[in-house]
Amino acid sequence: MEARQDDDVTRLRTKLEAVRQTHLLRWIDELDQDRRQDLIKSLSEVDFQAVERMKEVSHHSLSASQDCAAIDPLPKVVSHTKEKEVELRAKGLESIGKGEVAVVLMAGGQGTRLGSDLPKGLFVVDGLPSKKSLFQIQAEKILALQRLSSPNGGEKKTTIKWYVMTSDVTHDETVRFFEEKNYFGLEKTQIRFFQQGMVPCMDAHGGLLLANKSTLQLSPNGNGGIYQALKSEGIVEEMKELGVRWVFVYGVDNILVKIADPVMIATAIEEGADCVNKVVRKTDPSERVGLICLRGGRPNVVEYSEVSQDMVALPSPTDPSRLLFDSANICTHLYSLDFISRVTSHHLSEIPFHFAHKAIPFVDGETGEVVTPAKPNGFKFEQFVFDVFPLVEVDKFVAIEVQRQQEFSPLKNRTGSDSPVTCARDLSLYHRSLLEAAGATFE
Repeated sequence: MEARQDDDVTRLRTKLEAVRQTHLLRWIDELDQDRRQDLIKSLSEVDFQAVERMKEVSHHSLSASQDCAAIDPLPKVVSHTKEKEVELRAKGLESIGKGEVAVVLMAGGQGTRLGSDLPKGLFVVDGLPSKKSLFQIQAEKILALQRLSSPNGGEKKTTIKWYVMTSDVTHDETVRFFEEKNYFGLEKTQIRFFQQGMVPCMDAHGGLLLANKSTLQLSPNGNGGIYQALKSEGIVEEMKELGVRWVFVYGVDNILVKIADPVMIATAIEEGADCVNKVVRKTDPSERVGLICLRGGRPNVVEYSEVSQDMVALPSPTDPSRLLFDSANICTHLYSLDFISRVTSHHLSEIPFHFAHKAIPFVDGETGEVVTPAKPNGFKFEQFVFDVFPLVEVDKFVAIEVQRQQEFSPLKNRTGSDSPVTCARDLSLYHRSLLEAAGATFE
């Protein structure tokens, strides 16, 4: 065993020399056999080509003025009439009933900004009489959609496959919660949990950091890690075997999300789209939201921090009452499975990394002690789910404008905007609007 480990260390040292990371083996001779093997295994699994891409991104970032020069509004944003929505809904429900739609939930985040270390999906919004968690609300939407889409008057039950992406810090708690709640009435077999990946943290000089002498310092790779995870977990191939054509992807924190919206699905079918995204109209130039637009002639999301104040306030030349850049991203996406298959087969290395300068604990190279810095000393990296948008041809990319009060109320903050108070209010008002549309009156 020790001889084999020595051979592994020799091969690993050669590999690390080529990428200037031999400091990671500084303490290996002090480790017992099990910890040595842990370190060898973790370093052998590192994608050093991705590390080089991360290093490059941390050293070279475009200025905001360079970014803005290539930004243009989307050439077309779809807004359906009520009559058209009725037609599309029937067509979309038919596709769901045929088993052509799968749902992927991105649920890797914790409720840190809400004052909790639990997975955000477990959060019960204060003010809701039902006391339901976000997970339960979403599960019940899937149950309702299954009833509505079941063909032949319900004789054949529709089953929608629900893929729940967690992270290293939320996985066990999420699975346990679903088990305790008996999967909220869904079948256990129709829910599959999988984890997003982890990537190494890096110091200011491009050296990877150790959390302790035998462990790399890692952080989650962001919701854009969904594509690598779908491939490595065999989910893309599973979807193909199930006959899935469309993949609905959304974030856990939007209490108003219309999961696998039939209108959205039918829009994709009619347009022959590879990617359909919902947007809400941005009316306040200072609102901190990402904007769906064209960058360099390709679909993209531009973050609010990347655009100058003058640019976000520009009026539309065709309608001065609207902003020129007013298509706010709400993280509600629909992809063709063909597109996801192409991305996971051929384009994973083209998905960019984004970095954040953070204070990251590390092992001191001289003393071997773990240091917890008070100031940022390194970089964490992540990818975003929308980073694949530039891979979509413009004529295969569709944005649908929807009403904010009907489809977008995120839970992000403990108080103020996007808080439990606003989520409870928005959900209540939306339900009231549905009842009033059905003829109900309120005193």
